[in-house]
Amino acid sequence: MKMDLKKIIPALILTGISIFPQHCRAFKFDKWESGMSLPAVVELAQKENIVLYKSSAALTQKGIDPIARMFVNHQINPKFLEDVDRVSYGINLLKKWAGVTLLFTPTSKRLASIILQWTEYTTDGLKDRQFDPEFTADVRHSLEKKYGDAIEVTKQDDENILFKTYSCYWKIGGTDTISMTTDYKSLRLVYNNRTITELAEKESAVIEKQAAVKEKIREAEDKEKF
Repeated sequence: MKMDLKKIIPALILTGISIFPQHCRAFKFDKWESGMSLPAVVELAQKENIVLYKSSAALTQKGIDPIARMFVNHQINPKFLEDVDRVSYGINLLKKWAGVTLLFTPTSKRLASIILQWTEYTTDGLKDRQFDPEFTADVRHSLEKKYGDAIEVTKQDDENILFKTYSCYWKIGGTDTISMTTDYKSLRLVYNNRTITELAEKESAVIEKQAAVKEKIREAEDKEKF
Protein backbone atom coordinates (compact mmCIF):
# COMPACT_ATOMS: atom_id res chain seq x y z
CA MET A 1 0.00 0.00 0.00
CA LYS A 2 1.48 3.33 -1.09
CA MET A 3 1.57 6.07 1.54
CA ASP A 4 0.76 9.67 0.61
CA LEU A 5 3.57 11.57 2.35
CA LYS A 6 2.01 14.92 1.41
CA LYS A 7 -0.92 14.07 3.66
CA ILE A 8 0.94 12.11 6.34
CA ILE A 9 3.73 14.63 7.08
CA PRO A 10 1.44 17.62 7.89
CA ALA A 11 -0.68 15.32 10.05
CA LEU A 12 2.37 14.20 12.06
CA ILE A 13 3.48 17.82 12.53
CA LEU A 14 0.08 19.00 13.71
CA THR A 15 -0.16 16.19 16.26
CA GLY A 16 3.20 17.20 17.72
CA ILE A 17 5.31 14.36 16.29
CA SER A 18 8.62 15.73 15.02
CA ILE A 19 9.63 14.73 11.49
CA PHE A 20 12.81 16.81 11.63
CA PRO A 21 16.32 15.53 12.47
CA GLN A 22 17.38 16.32 16.04
CA HIS A 23 19.76 19.08 14.86
CA CYS A 24 16.79 20.99 13.43
CA ARG A 25 15.86 22.00 16.98
CA ALA A 26 19.29 23.47 17.67
CA PHE A 27 18.54 27.18 17.77
CA LYS A 28 17.19 28.58 20.98
CA PHE A 29 16.45 32.12 22.14
CA ASP A 30 15.07 32.89 25.58
CA LYS A 31 12.27 30.34 26.12
CA TRP A 32 11.73 29.54 22.45
CA GLU A 33 13.20 26.72 20.40
CA SER A 34 12.98 26.04 16.67
CA GLY A 35 10.26 23.54 15.81
CA MET A 36 7.94 24.56 18.67
CA SER A 37 4.28 24.61 17.70
CA LEU A 38 2.31 27.87 17.76
CA PRO A 39 -0.13 26.55 20.43
CA ALA A 40 2.85 25.56 22.60
CA VAL A 41 4.31 29.08 22.25
CA VAL A 42 0.93 30.60 23.15
CA GLU A 43 0.57 28.44 26.26
CA LEU A 44 4.12 29.15 27.43
CA ALA A 45 3.61 32.89 26.88
CA GLN A 46 0.52 32.72 29.07
CA LYS A 47 2.42 30.99 31.86
CA GLU A 48 5.23 33.55 31.65
CA ASN A 49 2.84 36.55 31.40
CA ILE A 50 4.24 37.52 28.00
CA VAL A 51 1.76 39.51 25.92
CA LEU A 52 1.98 38.52 22.26
CA TYR A 53 0.75 40.49 19.26
CA LYS A 54 -0.11 39.32 15.76
CA SER A 55 1.95 42.17 14.34
CA SER A 56 5.18 43.81 15.45
CA ALA A 57 3.49 47.15 14.69
CA ALA A 58 1.15 46.51 17.63
CA LEU A 59 3.96 46.55 20.19
CA THR A 60 3.11 50.12 21.16
CA GLN A 61 -0.67 49.59 20.93
CA LYS A 62 -1.42 47.37 23.92
CA GLY A 63 -4.80 45.73 24.18
CA ILE A 64 -6.08 46.30 20.63
CA ASP A 65 -5.00 43.05 19.00
CA PRO A 66 -7.29 39.98 19.27
CA ILE A 67 -4.45 37.62 20.17
CA ALA A 68 -3.33 40.00 22.92
CA ARG A 69 -6.85 40.22 24.35
CA MET A 70 -7.00 36.44 24.25
CA PHE A 71 -4.00 36.25 26.56
CA VAL A 72 -5.42 38.83 28.93
CA ASN A 73 -8.59 36.72 29.20
CA HIS A 74 -6.51 33.55 29.66
CA GLN A 75 -8.40 31.83 26.87
CA ILE A 76 -6.87 30.05 23.90
CA ASN A 77 -9.31 30.10 21.01
CA PRO A 78 -7.92 28.05 18.09
CA LYS A 79 -9.84 30.26 15.64
CA PHE A 80 -7.55 33.16 16.55
CA LEU A 81 -4.54 31.10 15.48
CA GLU A 82 -5.75 29.88 12.08
CA ASP A 83 -4.40 32.87 10.15
CA VAL A 84 -1.43 33.57 12.44
CA ASP A 85 2.05 32.94 11.05
CA ARG A 86 3.92 35.31 13.39
CA VAL A 87 3.65 36.78 16.86
CA SER A 88 5.62 39.61 18.47
CA TYR A 89 6.38 40.99 21.90
CA GLY A 90 8.61 43.59 23.51
CA ILE A 91 11.52 42.82 25.83
CA ASN A 92 14.09 44.78 27.82
CA LEU A 93 17.36 43.06 26.92
CA LEU A 94 20.83 44.29 27.91
CA LYS A 95 19.23 47.50 29.19
CA LYS A 96 17.72 48.32 25.78
CA TRP A 97 14.16 47.84 24.56
CA ALA A 98 13.88 45.33 21.71
CA GLY A 99 11.14 43.82 19.57
CA VAL A 100 10.99 40.04 19.21
CA THR A 101 9.08 38.40 16.34
CA LEU A 102 8.53 34.64 16.09
CA LEU A 103 7.79 33.35 12.56
CA PHE A 104 5.93 30.07 11.96
CA THR A 105 5.19 27.82 9.00
CA PRO A 106 1.77 28.91 7.64
CA THR A 107 0.02 25.52 7.76
CA SER A 108 1.80 23.28 10.26
CA LYS A 109 2.48 26.25 12.61
CA ARG A 110 6.07 25.38 13.54
CA LEU A 111 8.62 27.95 14.72
CA ALA A 112 11.06 28.54 11.85
CA SER A 113 12.74 31.88 12.66
CA ILE A 114 13.08 34.50 15.38
CA ILE A 115 13.86 38.14 14.66
CA LEU A 116 15.28 40.26 17.48
CA GLN A 117 15.72 43.97 16.76
CA TRP A 118 16.89 47.00 18.70
CA THR A 119 16.02 50.29 17.00
CA GLU A 120 16.97 53.92 17.65
CA TYR A 121 15.44 56.55 15.38
CA THR A 122 17.50 59.66 14.71
CA THR A 123 18.11 62.20 11.96
CA ASP A 124 21.45 63.42 13.29
CA GLY A 125 24.64 62.62 11.39
CA LEU A 126 23.23 59.71 9.41
CA LYS A 127 26.27 59.44 7.13
CA ASP A 128 28.72 58.93 9.97
CA ARG A 129 26.40 57.26 12.45
CA GLN A 130 26.36 53.56 13.32
CA PHE A 131 23.95 51.99 15.78
CA ASP A 132 25.58 52.05 19.25
CA PRO A 133 28.99 50.47 18.40
CA GLU A 134 29.74 49.56 22.01
CA PHE A 135 26.40 47.80 22.44
CA THR A 136 26.81 46.02 19.09
CA ALA A 137 30.27 44.81 20.11
CA ASP A 138 28.86 43.53 23.40
CA VAL A 139 26.14 41.53 21.62
CA ARG A 140 28.64 40.15 19.11
CA HIS A 141 31.05 39.17 21.89
CA SER A 142 28.27 37.29 23.69
CA LEU A 143 27.44 35.34 20.53
CA GLU A 144 31.08 34.62 19.67
CA LYS A 145 31.69 33.40 23.21
CA LYS A 146 28.95 30.82 22.71
CA TYR A 147 29.20 30.00 18.99
CA GLY A 148 32.74 30.96 17.98
CA ASP A 149 33.98 33.56 15.49
CA ALA A 150 31.42 35.08 13.16
CA ILE A 151 31.57 34.71 9.38
CA GLU A 152 31.69 38.15 7.74
CA VAL A 153 29.20 38.79 4.94
CA THR A 154 29.25 42.52 4.15
CA LYS A 155 31.20 45.46 5.49
CA GLN A 156 30.52 48.70 3.69
CA ASP A 157 33.16 51.33 4.43
CA ASP A 158 32.89 53.23 1.14
CA GLU A 159 32.58 56.95 1.92
CA ASN A 160 30.11 57.33 -0.95
CA ILE A 161 27.60 54.98 0.71
CA LEU A 162 25.16 57.00 2.79
CA PHE A 163 23.74 54.21 4.96
CA LYS A 164 26.51 51.80 5.91
CA THR A 165 25.52 48.21 6.69
CA TYR A 166 27.51 45.48 8.41
CA SER A 167 26.48 41.81 8.32
CA CYS A 168 27.84 38.55 9.70
CA TYR A 169 26.50 35.18 10.77
CA TRP A 170 27.13 32.05 12.82
CA LYS A 171 26.47 28.41 11.98
CA ILE A 172 25.16 26.98 15.24
CA GLY A 173 24.55 23.35 14.32
CA GLY A 174 22.84 21.46 11.53
CA THR A 175 20.76 23.83 9.42
CA ASP A 176 20.50 26.54 12.07
CA THR A 177 22.14 29.97 11.76
CA ILE A 178 22.17 33.31 13.53
CA SER A 179 22.74 36.41 11.40
CA MET A 180 23.53 39.89 12.69
CA THR A 181 22.99 43.09 10.69
CA THR A 182 23.65 46.65 11.83
CA ASP A 183 23.05 49.98 10.16
CA TYR A 184 22.64 53.59 11.26
CA LYS A 185 19.44 52.97 13.25
CA SER A 186 19.23 49.30 14.28
CA LEU A 187 20.84 46.04 15.32
CA ARG A 188 19.01 42.97 14.03
CA LEU A 189 19.54 39.31 14.91
CA VAL A 190 17.82 36.53 12.98
CA TYR A 191 17.75 32.99 14.34
CA ASN A 192 16.81 30.69 11.46
CA ASN A 193 16.26 27.00 10.85
CA ARG A 194 16.72 26.38 7.13
CA THR A 195 14.85 23.06 7.06
CA ILE A 196 11.73 24.50 8.67
CA THR A 197 12.01 27.70 6.62
CA GLU A 198 12.01 25.60 3.43
CA LEU A 199 8.91 23.82 4.74
CA ALA A 200 7.29 27.24 5.24
CA GLU A 201 8.06 28.16 1.62
CA LYS A 202 6.50 24.92 0.37
CA GLU A 203 3.38 25.43 2.46
CA SER A 204 3.09 29.02 1.23
CA ALA A 205 3.32 27.82 -2.39
CA VAL A 206 0.47 25.35 -1.77
CA ILE A 207 -1.64 28.09 -0.19
CA GLU A 208 -1.01 30.41 -3.15
CA LYS A 209 -2.04 27.70 -5.63
CA GLN A 210 -5.21 27.00 -3.67
CA ALA A 211 -6.00 30.72 -3.58
CA ALA A 212 -5.45 30.98 -7.37
CA VAL A 213 -7.85 28.08 -7.99
CA LYS A 214 -10.49 29.66 -5.74
CA GLU A 215 -10.08 32.97 -7.56
CA LYS A 216 -10.64 31.32 -10.94
CA ILE A 217 -13.76 29.58 -9.64
CA ARG A 218 -15.05 32.86 -8.20
CA GLU A 219 -14.34 34.66 -11.49
CA ALA A 220 -16.23 31.96 -13.46
CA GLU A 221 -19.18 32.22 -11.08
CA ASP A 222 -19.22 36.01 -11.46
CA LYS A 223 -19.32 35.71 -15.27
CA GLU A 224 -22.30 33.39 -15.01
CA LYS A 225 -24.25 36.18 -13.33
CA PHE A 226 -24.46 38.20 -16.55
